[in-house]
Amino acid sequence: MRMYLSSEGLGDYTDELMSLWPDNGRIGVIANATDGEPPEIREEHVTRQLVELATLGLTPEEIDLRRYFESPSNEIERRIGQNYGGLWVPGGNVFVLRQAMGRSSLDRYARPLLEGTGLVYAGYSAGSCQTAPDLHGLELVDDANEVPPEYHRVAAIFEGSGLLDKLIVPHFRSPNNGISPLMEPVVADLRKRRAPHILLRDGDVVTVRDGKQQILRQSPLPV
Repeated sequence: MRMYLSSEGLGDYTDELMSLWPDNGRIGVIANATDGEPPEIREEHVTRQLVELATLGLTPEEIDLRRYFESPSNEIERRIGQNYGGLWVPGGNVFVLRQAMGRSSLDRYARPLLEGTGLVYAGYSAGSCQTAPDLHGLELVDDANEVPPEYHRVAAIFEGSGLLDKLIVPHFRSPNNGISPLMEPVVADLRKRRAPHILLRDGDVVTVRDGKQQILRQSPLPV
């Protein structure tokens, strides 16, 4: 399994991302964490992802999971498995992202695709967080009950995809980041519950290669 999990954006280690990448340069962008945003804001967000990934020499295109809500459960598996070298899952509301993954059945196929095809999973913020075994604590910063258009009101999903054995906490004590102070209550809750987690400052990255996790950062983390 190969993963590149950033706190914010592409992070400081794009060379490491490209070293993980297979020969297939096509990358599917799953931006459904922003489905609750106004359409023009969401479109701007998606466009930014496509432009930044293209600067790395990759060929990005969006995979909108909403198109697979009413499809046969394995249709999303076929599209991803047959077309892409990896996925890019950027930030937004992690609970909206999990609803989209569940409604499209991507959560069912994520691990088999990563383990069986050499597909790379990459992303940041919500896209990194959802790899945890569970998402408890993140409701302190993201609305767990947000219901975008095209979604049905159902109970929030607190179960993560379990691709990683710890919860990634992004934006921790990152200078000039308005999100950073909001993460302090999350960290306090995790520490109180002794829940396994990894703190990432913006720029930091967690990689997974052949089952080995590595945290990449430019300087020691402020605690």
